[in-house]
Amino acid sequence: MNFDPPGGRAFSWTLRIKNILELVDVRLLDHIIIGGNDVVSMAREGLIGM
Repeated sequence: MNFDPPGGRAFSWTLRIKNILELVDVRLLDHIIIGGNDVVSMAREGLIGM
């Protein structure tokens, strides 16, 4: 799957949610995106911390 997260809406929303959750000491472990026959784990891609 060709995945360009910096230009993607899902990536920017994930970072916003991650930052908000950090304010209340909640850690976002992963965001999994499913589209058609493709699945992308942002944690596996190194885009958010595990």
